[in-house]
Amino acid sequence: MTTTETVTPPPVEKDLYETPGRHTSAGRQWMTACEPYSVTHRCWTWIWGTRVQHVGGDRFLASAGWVFNNLTYVASPKSLWVGNPLGSAGSWTDEEGRQWRTECNTPVTGGNGCRSWVTTKVAARTADGFGFVRTEVFNNIVRFS
Repeated sequence: MTTTETVTPPPVEKDLYETPGRHTSAGRQWMTACEPYSVTHRCWTWIWGTRVQHVGGDRFLASAGWVFNNLTYVASPKSLWVGNPLGSAGSWTDEEGRQWRTECNTPVTGGNGCRSWVTTKVAARTADGFGFVRTEVFNNIVRFS
């Protein structure tokens, strides 16, 4: 009798920021949806977590649900991002008055791309319970091919 060993290949790791559907990573639940955008695609990613919402007056409500994590622009030639502040390092204020900051090709962003943060007001835990704080929050990834 001959025995044959069956080898099961390891599962293919998917990029949860670019693969539509639900994912589990590091014990957390993620959900991604992608759409065509200009000459590339962009993918919206949410994570299941606790969100705090202002429900009037000085009342805040914490509840579990899908929370926006980030927007990812799928790899495209860097030349397509010329003139777009999401594709080059720097700070700027958009037409709505929001302040943005983009880093590219740093240890924080990794090579061949950029990450952007926007300064905004968010509900957060404070010494008195919950309140609004103005802070910089991660918004998006631009990947270059």
